[in-house]
Amino acid sequence: MSRGTVILLAVALACVGAGVASISMLREAEEPMADDDEADDDDGPGAEMQAKAKICKKLSCTESQRGELGTLIRAFRDDTRDRRTEVKNLRASAAELWASTDPDTARVTELETRVWTLEGEVEARAREALLTFHRVLDEEQRRKLSKWLRRKSARDLLQDRRNREPEAAQ
Repeated sequence: MSRGTVILLAVALACVGAGVASISMLREAEEPMADDDEADDDDGPGAEMQAKAKICKKLSCTESQRGELGTLIRAFRDDTRDRRTEVKNLRASAAELWASTDPDTARVTELETRVWTLEGEVEARAREALLTFHRVLDEEQRRKLSKWLRRKSARDLLQDRRNREPEAAQ
């Protein structure tokens, strides 16, 4: 690889890293959290109930639908817990690199690529769970869900993401 290509690649990686760091800083400013409170780590006993209650309130679920949704959310969380924990740990490792004077751009890229991959897997699992739930909804509930999904991902619906922007009333 020529020296110019290496320099161009290093500059591109530094720009990508700076962009990611800027977005993270903006998110922290918009979404203040305590150091020991991680947004994706919402597996507390009430988190599942809060997500289910929010969805069912918005969609006016029947008791049967509430039960099905509770089961789906529980399965989603159990199935993705290890991946979400790994994402949290990878982000912590990347943050340590960013704190250094001269971060290893290749390692930062490797960590962030792994985070994106894992987040994609979690999002895909959330989409599967939501598609299963979609089958038990009536036409009006599907319409409401469709509007809601214009602003939120399937993952955000199935997790209690209280630190996200407030939702507009429908």
